[in-house]
Amino acid sequence: MELQHDRILRQRAQAARAALRREGWTDTQITEILRRSPPEHIDFETPDLDKVLEIVSRRAPATTRQIVSLEQRPACDRKTANAAIADPSYTVEEFCAAERISRSMLYKAWAQGWGPEFYWVGVTRRIRHRARLAWQRAREAEAAAGDSGGAGT
Repeated sequence: MELQHDRILRQRAQAARAALRREGWTDTQITEILRRSPPEHIDFETPDLDKVLEIVSRRAPATTRQIVSLEQRPACDRKTANAAIADPSYTVEEFCAAERISRSMLYKAWAQGWGPEFYWVGVTRRIRHRARLAWQRAREAEAAAGDSGGAGT
Protein backbone atom coordinates (compact mmCIF):
# COMPACT_ATOMS: atom_id res chain seq x y z
CA MET A 1 0.00 0.00 0.00
CA GLU A 2 2.76 2.43 0.96
CA LEU A 3 4.78 1.61 -2.14
CA GLN A 4 1.84 2.40 -4.40
CA HIS A 5 1.30 5.70 -2.56
CA ASP A 6 4.96 6.67 -3.03
CA ARG A 7 4.86 5.70 -6.70
CA ILE A 8 1.79 7.88 -7.31
CA LEU A 9 3.41 10.83 -5.54
CA ARG A 10 6.61 10.42 -7.62
CA GLN A 11 4.62 10.28 -10.84
CA ARG A 12 2.69 13.42 -9.94
CA ALA A 13 5.90 15.26 -8.98
CA GLN A 14 7.50 14.28 -12.30
CA ALA A 15 4.42 15.50 -14.18
CA ALA A 16 4.47 18.81 -12.27
CA ARG A 17 8.21 19.20 -12.90
CA ALA A 18 7.71 18.59 -16.64
CA ALA A 19 4.82 21.08 -16.79
CA LEU A 20 6.90 23.76 -15.04
CA ARG A 21 9.82 23.14 -17.43
CA ARG A 22 7.50 23.62 -20.39
CA GLU A 23 6.44 26.95 -18.87
CA GLY A 24 10.09 28.06 -18.78
CA TRP A 25 10.98 27.69 -15.11
CA THR A 26 14.58 26.75 -14.25
CA ASP A 27 15.45 23.60 -12.31
CA THR A 28 16.31 25.66 -9.22
CA GLN A 29 12.98 27.48 -9.34
CA ILE A 30 11.11 24.19 -9.91
CA THR A 31 12.82 22.59 -6.90
CA GLU A 32 11.87 25.58 -4.74
CA ILE A 33 8.25 25.57 -5.92
CA LEU A 34 7.85 21.84 -5.32
CA ARG A 35 9.55 22.08 -1.92
CA ARG A 36 7.13 24.79 -0.79
CA SER A 37 3.97 23.02 -1.95
CA PRO A 38 2.31 20.86 0.72
CA PRO A 39 2.47 17.10 0.21
CA GLU A 40 -0.59 15.61 -1.45
CA HIS A 41 -2.84 13.34 0.50
CA ILE A 42 -4.02 10.23 -1.28
CA ASP A 43 -6.82 8.29 0.34
CA PHE A 44 -6.49 4.53 0.18
CA GLU A 45 -9.04 2.30 1.74
CA THR A 46 -7.75 -1.07 2.78
CA PRO A 47 -10.25 -3.57 1.43
CA ASP A 48 -11.96 -5.93 3.81
CA LEU A 49 -10.26 -9.30 3.36
CA ASP A 50 -13.48 -11.27 3.85
CA LYS A 51 -15.22 -9.26 1.12
CA VAL A 52 -12.29 -9.75 -1.27
CA LEU A 53 -12.28 -13.51 -0.65
CA GLU A 54 -16.05 -13.64 -1.17
CA ILE A 55 -15.74 -11.88 -4.55
CA VAL A 56 -12.78 -13.97 -5.67
CA SER A 57 -14.36 -17.28 -4.77
CA ARG A 58 -17.73 -16.60 -6.41
CA ARG A 59 -18.76 -19.19 -8.92
CA ALA A 60 -20.21 -18.38 -12.28
CA PRO A 61 -23.87 -19.25 -12.72
CA ALA A 62 -24.44 -22.76 -14.02
CA THR A 63 -25.82 -21.43 -17.31
CA THR A 64 -22.52 -19.72 -18.16
CA ARG A 65 -20.52 -22.87 -17.55
CA GLN A 66 -22.34 -25.16 -19.95
CA ILE A 67 -20.15 -27.34 -22.11
CA VAL A 68 -21.47 -27.40 -25.63
CA SER A 69 -20.62 -30.51 -27.61
CA LEU A 70 -19.83 -30.42 -31.31
CA GLU A 71 -23.18 -32.10 -32.03
CA GLN A 72 -25.08 -29.17 -30.51
CA ARG A 73 -23.34 -26.56 -32.68
CA PRO A 74 -24.64 -25.46 -36.08
CA ALA A 75 -23.57 -27.59 -39.05
CA CYS A 76 -21.19 -24.97 -40.49
CA ASP A 77 -19.30 -24.78 -37.18
CA ARG A 78 -19.22 -28.57 -36.91
CA LYS A 79 -17.58 -28.92 -40.35
CA THR A 80 -14.93 -26.36 -39.50
CA ALA A 81 -14.33 -27.87 -36.07
CA ASN A 82 -14.08 -31.43 -37.39
CA ALA A 83 -11.67 -30.35 -40.12
CA ALA A 84 -9.48 -28.68 -37.51
CA ILE A 85 -9.64 -31.62 -35.11
CA ALA A 86 -9.31 -34.53 -37.56
CA ASP A 87 -5.53 -34.41 -38.06
CA PRO A 88 -3.93 -31.09 -37.17
CA SER A 89 -0.35 -30.47 -38.13
CA TYR A 90 2.36 -28.68 -36.22
CA THR A 91 5.11 -26.32 -37.24
CA VAL A 92 8.55 -27.12 -35.85
CA GLU A 93 8.02 -24.53 -33.11
CA GLU A 94 4.58 -25.89 -32.18
CA PHE A 95 5.85 -29.48 -32.15
CA CYS A 96 8.80 -28.58 -29.93
CA ALA A 97 6.53 -26.68 -27.54
CA ALA A 98 4.05 -29.58 -27.41
CA GLU A 99 6.80 -32.15 -26.79
CA ARG A 100 8.83 -29.81 -24.57
CA ILE A 101 12.01 -30.37 -26.54
CA SER A 102 14.38 -27.88 -28.13
CA ARG A 103 14.56 -27.24 -31.86
CA SER A 104 18.14 -28.46 -31.86
CA MET A 105 17.05 -31.79 -30.32
CA LEU A 106 14.39 -32.18 -33.01
CA TYR A 107 16.86 -31.45 -35.82
CA LYS A 108 19.32 -33.86 -34.19
CA ALA A 109 16.59 -36.51 -34.15
CA TRP A 110 15.98 -35.99 -37.87
CA ALA A 111 19.73 -36.08 -38.62
CA GLN A 112 20.09 -39.37 -36.73
CA GLY A 113 16.99 -40.88 -38.33
CA TRP A 114 14.68 -41.11 -35.30
CA GLY A 115 12.73 -37.86 -35.74
CA PRO A 116 9.03 -37.71 -36.58
CA GLU A 117 7.86 -37.84 -40.18
CA PHE A 118 7.19 -34.45 -41.74
CA TYR A 119 6.12 -32.84 -44.98
CA TRP A 120 6.84 -29.51 -46.60
CA VAL A 121 4.43 -26.63 -47.13
CA GLY A 122 6.51 -24.22 -49.16
CA VAL A 123 9.63 -23.76 -47.06
CA THR A 124 7.94 -24.78 -43.79
CA ARG A 125 8.19 -28.27 -42.29
CA ARG A 126 4.88 -29.54 -40.95
CA ILE A 127 4.43 -32.55 -38.67
CA ARG A 128 1.06 -34.28 -38.68
CA HIS A 129 -0.57 -35.15 -35.39
CA ARG A 130 -0.57 -38.84 -36.35
CA ALA A 131 3.17 -38.64 -36.99
CA ARG A 132 3.62 -37.09 -33.54
CA LEU A 133 1.66 -39.93 -31.94
CA ALA A 134 3.66 -42.54 -33.86
CA TRP A 135 6.90 -40.84 -32.83
CA GLN A 136 5.77 -40.86 -29.18
CA ARG A 137 4.90 -44.57 -29.36
CA ALA A 138 8.33 -45.33 -30.84
CA ARG A 139 10.04 -43.39 -28.05
CA GLU A 140 7.96 -45.20 -25.44
CA ALA A 141 8.78 -48.60 -27.00
CA GLU A 142 12.50 -47.78 -26.96
CA ALA A 143 12.29 -46.71 -23.33
CA ALA A 144 10.40 -49.88 -22.39
CA ALA A 145 12.96 -52.04 -24.20
CA GLY A 146 15.77 -50.27 -22.38
CA ASP A 147 17.25 -49.16 -25.67
CA SER A 148 19.00 -45.84 -25.24
CA GLY A 149 18.65 -45.26 -29.04
CA GLY A 150 16.86 -42.02 -29.89
CA ALA A 151 17.44 -39.14 -27.52
CA GLY A 152 20.19 -40.86 -25.61
CA THR A 153 22.66 -40.97 -28.49
